[in-house]
This record gives sequence, C-alpha cells and structure tokens, in this order.
Amino acid sequence: PPAPPPARAPPSPPPPPAAGPRPPPAAPPPPPAPPPPRSFRGGALPAWKGATAAAILPAPTMAAPDLWTWITIPAIGGLIGWSTNWLAVKMIFRPLQPRRILFFKVQGLVGRRQQDLAKAIGRVVGSHLVEHRDVVRSLNKLDFGGVLAGVLDKGLAPKVQELRGLPLIGGFLTEERVAGIRDSIVASIMEHKEAVLDEVEKGLSKGLDVPSLVEKKVAAFSVAKLETLILEVASRELRAIEVLGGVLGVLIGLAQVGFLLWHGQAA
Repeated sequence: PPAPPPARAPPSPPPPPAAGPRPPPAAPPPPPAPPPPRSFRGGALPAWKGATAAAILPAPTMAAPDLWTWITIPAIGGLIGWSTNWLAVKMIFRPLQPRRILFFKVQGLVGRRQQDLAKAIGRVVGSHLVEHRDVVRSLNKLDFGGVLAGVLDKGLAPKVQELRGLPLIGGFLTEERVAGIRDSIVASIMEHKEAVLDEVEKGLSKGLDVPSLVEKKVAAFSVAKLETLILEVASRELRAIEVLGGVLGVLIGLAQVGFLLWHGQAA
C-alpha cells in the first residue's frame, strides 16, 4: 500500500513587534481644490489672476455701524443736498453778467433768457390776462358822465372866458347857461355810451398792443430788478427747495447706514 502524505506543519505565529516608537498615522487626504474664480463674462480666470485677486481682495468682514457713523453719514448727505439746491437756486439769477470760466461762458438763467422770458410774459399777459374788452369793461365801471363833465369844464372854461369879453355875447354866457350847455352835451353823449365804448374798443385793438408793450417793459428791466421781483413773490418757495434738498440728503444718508447695518448682519 502507498505511504500516507506527510502532515503539514502549523503556521508560525507572526513575530512580535519590535520595540521602539510607533509610526505616525497616515495623513488625511487634502481637501478638494476650490473652483477657479470666474470673470464678469463668465469665463474662468487664469490661476495667477485668481491668486492675485485672492491676495488683494480678502474675504470682507463688516462690523455694524457705530453711533458716529449714524451721525456723520446723514449729516454729510444733508449738507450735500442743501448746498447743491442752494447753488441751483442762486444760479437762476447769478452771475448777473456773462463770465467765462475755463472754456465755458456762465450766466444766470434769468439774465441769459431774459428776452425769451419777456416774450413769454408779454404773450401770456396780452392773450390771457389783459384784453381790450377788459379795458373797456373797466371804463364802463367808471362815472363816465362825471369824467366828461370835468373834461368839458376844463376844455370850455378858457373859451367861455374869451367869449365873455365880447360886448354882445358876454352877457348871454352866464354860469347857469354854460352849465346847462355842458349838461346837455354830457347827456347826449351818455345816450350813445355803448357806441362810444365800442369805438374805444376798436381804437384800443388797433393802437394798443399789450403783448408788445409788456415784452418791452420786461426786456428793459435789469437782471437785479427781475431778481428782486421774483424773490418778492417766490422767496418762500425757493427757500423750501433748499431745505428739501437737505432733508432728502439726510434721508439718503440714513438709508445708506441702514444698508450697511443690514449687510453686516447678513454677513
């Protein structure tokens, strides 16, 4: 019979660890690299540009605005708003005469457009405010009979005195008869008052050009006088424009500080 196979020897145990310091544990794998910074057009920036931007523009850290910021920024905004509106109001009139600053010729709005302003005022006054029929209506409200009597007295008095010096006519022209003649003339004219006023209106329409008259008057004013006239009417409104500019500047400054506070809390 064949001989049985030889028995295998049991595996030898692993050798004991050598005495000494244990090796350090393996380092964890590095974190994945961040994506490259992108430009405004959507493309990736080169590596050297991204590194430069990261070095120059670190991650912003914004603190909440303090009390001094709440005071200074609205105050500066209010000062800017008030000063710009004040300058705009002043430049309506000043400089009174043209002045050259660098390559520009500067003059106030009223002085530079005085002729156009005069035409516009004359057109408005003559077309909408004062018409010929308005003048006639004003004459109709007067004591037309009294005015005519006074004019006749002044006009007839020298002639009556001259006629009284004549021998035959002088005794006939007594005060009562002269007054009667005057009253009869006035009564005759007053009977045709409407016709007289119509003729007056026709004469005014032909001889009185209100737009041209007002235009000439306004164009002849000096700029300083126009400034005085406008300020007498609208000084309060112009001052309100200056104050409103300061108020808006303060509100914009407060809104900026509020945005800084909100952005700091969000960060």
